[in-house]
Amino acid sequence: MEQPEASYKHRFKNWIATWATTFGLSVTVLWFVSYILLYYIYTADNNIDGFIKEFYSKPLNEQGDFLAGFFAPLAFLWLIIGYFMQSYEISLQRQEIKAQSEEMKHQRKEMETQAQAMEANARSAALNVFLIQSKDIFKEMEVAAQAIYNMLVERVPHQSIIERSEGLSPLAKANLIINFIYQSYDDGKSLEKIFAVLRDDIAANNKSNYVTVYCYNYYTLLKSAYKADEKGELVFYYHKSSAGRLNATLINMCNNNKLTFPYQIEQILGDELYKALQTEHDDANFVEYI
Repeated sequence: MEQPEASYKHRFKNWIATWATTFGLSVTVLWFVSYILLYYIYTADNNIDGFIKEFYSKPLNEQGDFLAGFFAPLAFLWLIIGYFMQSYEISLQRQEIKAQSEEMKHQRKEMETQAQAMEANARSAALNVFLIQSKDIFKEMEVAAQAIYNMLVERVPHQSIIERSEGLSPLAKANLIINFIYQSYDDGKSLEKIFAVLRDDIAANNKSNYVTVYCYNYYTLLKSAYKADEKGELVFYYHKSSAGRLNATLINMCNNNKLTFPYQIEQILGDELYKALQTEHDDANFVEYI
């Protein structure tokens, strides 16, 4: 909004510019007319021809002095008028530049708002795609987790485990049975014997075994979550969920029993997410964490 003082100055300069030219022309005409009238009053021969002859009869330096004396006031007057006119034009240019600057700021704000809206729409669309994809991925993870639970519970047929697993999700069941095994059996040979069923499944089915299927789908889920939310909130949410805990347990179990995971984790996650997880966690705990 224009300030009152600035508005007053602008109106004053506008008034000066409007009337300066008219005033200058009026003074110039009046100056010539006044000189002619004075010439006719104070000279004996009241004719213009005598004035012209007398002017040309004088030396050049006197002609110059006369012209300088006659036009000097007019030159000074038009110099002042030109100054005010130029000042007014500069003021108009300054206001125009200011208006353009304000318009550019407004356009920039609109573009930023549009960019934010487009980014929000893109995130929303990516999140919707992720939610659709995650349902299918979770189904495969639950099938694999249920199969892992079924194979292990046959090796450790404790009634308490069966009772505690009732009503739990397949992921929670698998977590429960594996943690129970680690807590109940300290003997390495006993653990190796129990986990032999998973080792045999890995050896026989290579990439289609249940441990690999679960871990591969979990890493795929992380990658999809990272694409939908590059801030990483979804990724670390899944880390803290039962899905992340089961994946860490399975990877740790494979390492302890010298079972090779047939995929490169970095290739599944992608370099950017893999490095982000490495930055967040030190190398010693990285494999257990993911």
